[in-house]
Amino acid sequence: MNVYLGGLRATTDYTVQHTVVDINGNSTPGPQLSLKTGSLDLTLPATRAVRKQAGEQGILLQSNPFGYNFATDLDGNVIWYNPTEIRYLTRAEPGGYFIALYDNWEYDDTGQIIRLLDLAGNTIAETNAARINQQLAQMGVEPITSFHHDARVIEGGRILVLAGNERMLTDVQGPGDVDVVGDAILVLSPNLQVEWAWDAFEHLDVRRTAVLGETCVFGSGGCPVFRLTNVANDWLHGNAVQLAPDGNILYSSRHQDWLIKIDYSHGTGSGAVLWRLGQDGDFKIVSDDPHPWFSHQHDANFESGDTRNRLIVFDNGNTRWPADNSIHSRGQILEIDEQARTAKLVFNADLGDFSRALGTAEKLPSGNYSFGLGWDSNNFSKALEYDPSGNLVTEIDTESQMYRAFRMRDLYTPTR
Repeated sequence: MNVYLGGLRATTDYTVQHTVVDINGNSTPGPQLSLKTGSLDLTLPATRAVRKQAGEQGILLQSNPFGYNFATDLDGNVIWYNPTEIRYLTRAEPGGYFIALYDNWEYDDTGQIIRLLDLAGNTIAETNAARINQQLAQMGVEPITSFHHDARVIEGGRILVLAGNERMLTDVQGPGDVDVVGDAILVLSPNLQVEWAWDAFEHLDVRRTAVLGETCVFGSGGCPVFRLTNVANDWLHGNAVQLAPDGNILYSSRHQDWLIKIDYSHGTGSGAVLWRLGQDGDFKIVSDDPHPWFSHQHDANFESGDTRNRLIVFDNGNTRWPADNSIHSRGQILEIDEQARTAKLVFNADLGDFSRALGTAEKLPSGNYSFGLGWDSNNFSKALEYDPSGNLVTEIDTESQMYRAFRMRDLYTPTR
């Protein structure tokens, strides 16, 4: 038998033993074998543990939009990497699989790809924007330009993914004709066929421009592909989607400073906007902080189980920054009462630095919270773990910007 072993350090001696388990549960151990792993054949950003709890185990999976994606143990030793360029390694899925998004400004729709990979880098399944647009046309839905920022497996093995689109609007977001970049949200079947589609131009107010007036230049990183002009208004800049516990979709619009809940209803929903959370949205916030609302946020997610009414979010803080350049990004948890339309800020950690872009927020199985400063003041990144009282217990620094930095139990087991 040939067996792939994932999660090993480079140039390290290991003893390996396999076990065969029969249909009745009886196990037979094989012989102990010795091996030494090879050296890394590429250079990856240095990662080191600045602070760590004694005995803490796990993996840090790093999504690098400017280079190769890789994983380290909590001491910073590389134990996995993918030797291909990927714009967004969006999520790890159980069993050792990853969802990757490729966008290429020089290619047509066939070069805009969503792909499911295994640990060895093999393609398990993929599709492209050209094939998706054929299906959208049959549904009477406007085409997409690329996939971007987020994709994840949801109920029934479906894939929830963000995509870009654009329209030329006249005298709406400026005088005359203005190219406006928007967002689409798609739900694909397990065999990557479109089951449900949502178009922001049909459901959000196009007159509400980006909070800080952001624009995209053709070919610039961070923006979805667009083609109608060389400069476009970056109206929404969606960066996260989640199937909420009630079966609807939570969508993060960075440039609106809003988290938006969309009627999906497990696939039967109309796509109507149910509410908007954030400054000037539909909720009143309960907090004594003078600036409680998140802004230009990343990686918002509802928790599950008994705390499913709690929402964790990485607050970059870009809207606060122009008035006070000393502000820091924050890790926040909001307790949401959808009926009363109130949001109580129950956790508000100062992360010690300002991340102008990128970021991660997740709850760990221990009950602690992990926040990733994706682009700190040194142009590096930090993965920070806090206990529920707000005490910093782990800090792992990496000498590069990271779109997301996910904690995992092992390469086969995401924490979410």
